[in-house]
Amino acid sequence: MQPDTVAIYDDRGLRWAETHARAGRRADAQRFAVQVGDGVLRMDIGCGAGRYAPYLGQPLIGLDASLVMLEECRLRAPGGAYVLGDVEALPFATRSIGGGWSCMTHLHVPRLRLPVALWDLQRVLTVDAPFDIQVLAGDYEGNDLPDDTLGGRFFAGWQPESLTDVLTGAGFEVDPASVTISGDEVRLRARRSRT
Repeated sequence: MQPDTVAIYDDRGLRWAETHARAGRRADAQRFAVQVGDGVLRMDIGCGAGRYAPYLGQPLIGLDASLVMLEECRLRAPGGAYVLGDVEALPFATRSIGGGWSCMTHLHVPRLRLPVALWDLQRVLTVDAPFDIQVLAGDYEGNDLPDDTLGGRFFAGWQPESLTDVLTGAGFEVDPASVTISGDEVRLRARRSRT
């Protein structure tokens, strides 16, 4: 993840989290928890201040590159295990995690590096593990996104077809019916392939 973006979250992220505290996809998060199953380890990738952590089920690993956001998540969802780490270099063993939830996290990874980041995620997920991803829709890439209330964060937008191709290439089977564009966001569900 871009170091400047992490620094912005460390400096001003809690202010952003206050205005984005509502879990708008709460029902999706709860469905994800059911898909993963009871007692199966799952990861909130880029957990931020914990908007979705309480709804993703247990056992839960919350991963974030910002120590400030990670500590806030720990307060909001104390039942999880929290790891300071980068979505581009996951500090977990191969096939050790049974599901991945990424809500507006991988949009901070440059387009050219996202295939490798998703391949690394595929590596740590168990075969057939569910993966839910939501990113910025569109073609924007850079540090000057209009209407970015924090300013200076890196964003990379995606068209649904391109995101599907990258996920497939990284070893995921995308559910075509799940591909959705909602406003400026694209989301989809996939499963970790056997390969």
